[in-house]
Amino acid sequence: MLAITPLFIGLTIRFFIKGNQSYPFIVEFFIFMVILLYYFYEKLRFVTSYPLLKSISFWISTGLFVYFTGNFFYLLFVGTSKDPVIIKSLIITAAFVNIVKDIILSLAWLAREPNATENTELYLSDDLHLDDIPLTHQTNNQ
Repeated sequence: MLAITPLFIGLTIRFFIKGNQSYPFIVEFFIFMVILLYYFYEKLRFVTSYPLLKSISFWISTGLFVYFTGNFFYLLFVGTSKDPVIIKSLIITAAFVNIVKDIILSLAWLAREPNATENTELYLSDDLHLDDIPLTHQTNNQ
């Protein structure tokens, strides 16, 4: 359902807005950027026993985030600029963004997800009372 929403909004905008045909893509890229930011927020909320950089989904999401943000601003600037020098520099920037995206997506092949037998969540005991731990070392008291 969440993946169909940007496509539906983009098609709706395409039919109702005349003129610049990049508006549906701008809206779709913005929605995907918000979804990926929420994904990163959710990933960072939980403590896991393995680093986030070892997660394949993290690298794929990072590559997609770079792609969507780069093309989002590219489409915004191309639609507002008529200067051929600026458009040429934007094309070079878009090519650079695509190269960075491809490198980041290639890093996903190097990541190793933990096995199903490995514990992926870091659980703390319920009877752990952190208030009882002294904050100063005994040798520091005078």
